[in-house]
Amino acid sequence: MSRYARPEYLRPDGRGILFLDELPNAVPSVQGLSQQLLLDRRIGEHKLGDGWFIIGAGNGREHGAAVHAMPSPVANRMIHFHLDADLESWKTYAIARGLHEDVIGFVSFRPELLFKLERKQVAYPTPRSWEMASQLHTLGMSVGCCVSEAVADEFRVYCDIVAELPDLSNILEGDGDGIAFPSEVSAQYAVCVGLAMRSDDEHQALHAFEWLNRVTGPEWVQTYISDAMVRLQSRHRFGPFAAMVQTNPRLSRFVENVISEVVA
Repeated sequence: MSRYARPEYLRPDGRGILFLDELPNAVPSVQGLSQQLLLDRRIGEHKLGDGWFIIGAGNGREHGAAVHAMPSPVANRMIHFHLDADLESWKTYAIARGLHEDVIGFVSFRPELLFKLERKQVAYPTPRSWEMASQLHTLGMSVGCCVSEAVADEFRVYCDIVAELPDLSNILEGDGDGIAFPSEVSAQYAVCVGLAMRSDDEHQALHAFEWLNRVTGPEWVQTYISDAMVRLQSRHRFGPFAAMVQTNPRLSRFVENVISEVVA
């Protein structure tokens, strides 16, 4: 009689997620082997612990992936969610990861380029390729090999506009008097993202807020606050910022609006 050793990934205790990545890429016969795992939460005599969730993931045929049709018995044992690229979720990730402010500002200005599948191109914009583009841009290299040459041309024009902006460090230090808010939309996004990405502590964040509150409308102030909150959280300065919010009614109003939008 043969007895098979327990697979290392099939834990009998503890809790977590058993992640079956790129499941649709497996041939149907291999996908079929997952039926017992999905239905009975076991492989042969070895059972998966009750504290574990089983999740599969993969790209669809509509994304140009080399996928195989999922056998009906396998598909029927799963709950299917279709995920789309979301700008605000990506920005939260990008700010926390420290992606280049030019990349975050450009994608904020052109949100339709966060994800744009080009089947005839090997390079096209996706949340993943924008992160690689950020690394190349930080090194002073063209981003065309990551997001396509056409998108790279647009990004280059945007960066030329950013280069003409006033020194944001003066605003962050509270010396923004006399500095005007730009009139061009792409430059407006660049200023708001740039101030958020450079707000290293709650004092700089407050200076940027006060300047924006003087020179522009509430929609741009709220755009800045939303990104600045993520930036301060990533630098472990959100606690002092939250304390400062309680003593500033104007700032508190904008923060409450951001939080209410997230909850909604």
